[in-house]
Amino acid sequence: MKTKGIGITHGKAILMGEHSVVYGEPCIAIPLLSLQVKAKVEKAAIGTLNCNLYTGPIQSLPESLKNIQVAIQTSCQKCGISFPLSVEIQSDLPQERGMGSSAAVAGAIIKAIFDLAEKPLSEETLCLFINEAEKITHGRPSGIDAIATTHSYACYFIKEKALEILPLSLNADLIVADTGILGNTKEAVQWVKEHYQEKNYQEAIQKLGKLTKEAKKEIQAANVPALGQLLTAAQKELKEIGVSHPALERLIHIANQYGAYGSKLTGGGRGGCMIALCPPEKTKIICQHLQNEAKYVWHFHLKE
Repeated sequence: MKTKGIGITHGKAILMGEHSVVYGEPCIAIPLLSLQVKAKVEKAAIGTLNCNLYTGPIQSLPESLKNIQVAIQTSCQKCGISFPLSVEIQSDLPQERGMGSSAAVAGAIIKAIFDLAEKPLSEETLCLFINEAEKITHGRPSGIDAIATTHSYACYFIKEKALEILPLSLNADLIVADTGILGNTKEAVQWVKEHYQEKNYQEAIQKLGKLTKEAKKEIQAANVPALGQLLTAAQKELKEIGVSHPALERLIHIANQYGAYGSKLTGGGRGGCMIALCPPEKTKIICQHLQNEAKYVWHFHLKE
């Protein structure tokens, strides 16, 4: 066994299909590889966690971080580790913004513990353990965050079906802007569930699924303007089911006003982040205007 274990994961953005993926519709997720989460674990006298949200004994974790306790317990049990661990987390991701922070943190911890124990970790086991932790955070995880925060490729995902890798070769940039408002994926998912029997909700979920299928075709055809229009159409449906927010709408308007092909919220919504698909030559000006209103702004080129 090593003296310390290291695990690294990254952020993600849902390009299309959030919320509808819970109901069996497809989802497209993109890894944000430059936004990393790193976990370091070592044998210790008592179990402790050190991260930007909490420093102290693992046994005294607040309810909002119980997913971390689940990740540690399931991994230690699988690896046969019975001694306490000190766990240190360094993250580039803001929490509760729809960028996969909770899944990325759980995944980094799981990878670090397996690394410490020098045990093999299959992709299946990694995602299974992340999803166990995600049940604490989101209640009914689709599974997409576990995959998107631990894999380096864009993917087309349908719950309980085989994952499809979706190569990206788009002459476009993806801008991610953070409202600075905490999202609440669990609350948003529960809201949609409670209203799902209403006709307009079911129609919106089905429309989101259809738009995601069309988006896959446009990605494969490298038709960026058409893909942008689909993002904008998806935002209309997400607003219809009550998961948008005025701050998101404001950032979306700014991005579209200054030349984006299309924009929408990403993740659970009700705060958190929005994304904008834009021509590379427009990225700088769009980012400048978004920075006047957003807490954070990042941009990524969509050509693998």
